[in-house]
Amino acid sequence: MAASQKQIEANRRNAEKSTGPKTAEGRQASRANATTHGLTAKTTIYRPVRNENPQEFEAFRDALIADYKPANFREMLTIEMIAAAYKRIQRAEAWEAAFVDGSMEATQRAAGVPIRPGAEADDLGAGIVLGKDAYKLTWANLDRYRRNAWLDYNRATEQLRRHQKDHQAAEKQASSQSPQPQQVRAHTSQMASFCPPAQSTEKVTELPPSAPEQAPQSRHEKVSIAPQPQAA
Repeated sequence: MAASQKQIEANRRNAEKSTGPKTAEGRQASRANATTHGLTAKTTIYRPVRNENPQEFEAFRDALIADYKPANFREMLTIEMIAAAYKRIQRAEAWEAAFVDGSMEATQRAAGVPIRPGAEADDLGAGIVLGKDAYKLTWANLDRYRRNAWLDYNRATEQLRRHQKDHQAAEKQASSQSPQPQQVRAHTSQMASFCPPAQSTEKVTELPPSAPEQAPQSRHEKVSIAPQPQAA
């Protein structure tokens, strides 16, 4: 059923109200989700075989994403490789168990022995199956399949560790190159201590030294009058 015009407008209004995650954890989860959505059918390695549930693989991959928190698409692809390799390990174990069970039942039917599962009987039957020459190629193929899956798993895990180490080192280098506020203040005060104070460019006119002022005589001060010469 197609959405009505009112529903479309309501969805648009709700989208405009969304401001995205506000915390660092929320932004990290959002970035991981965006990275996950970048995986398409062409970039996903896993292909389910018959009777496999793809949701189990997706749940396992989501757990790896939550654990490793990939920062870019390259790390996300490496997580996809880890999950796919681990799925192959699970397949090898499941195929081995199914082969042992089926081979024991086939041996019992061929010998006319009633199939009565039990701990001792199953252990004996598994030993007989392992020793049959007709099954050597099957065991060799199972062992090679499992060994290669473990090798791919370990390689992908180590590759992811190197990728995350590289991007963490790059982030650390970028943050160390950008000056922090305290470093800027320290640098400014350091420069101020090395720079001499600025001298004024205005011309100062020097005045000649003025003569010392004589103190005024008091009106009560006695004035000595020199004697006048008398006429002869």
